[in-house]
Amino acid sequence: REAVLPQDVRAVLAPVMAHRIFLSPAYEPRREALVPALIDAAFATIPVPAG
Repeated sequence: REAVLPQDVRAVLAPVMAHRIFLSPAYEPRREALVPALIDAAFATIPVPAG
């Protein structure tokens, strides 16, 4: 393909961003639940570009 598709971004964003999100020490023990929820919430609010 010559273009990146939305599903391509979805496939790599979570693993790439997961280690780049900094949490307060109070939330760090819940990282495994919070970070995926945060990434899912971001995807839910950003519309897929029309193409």
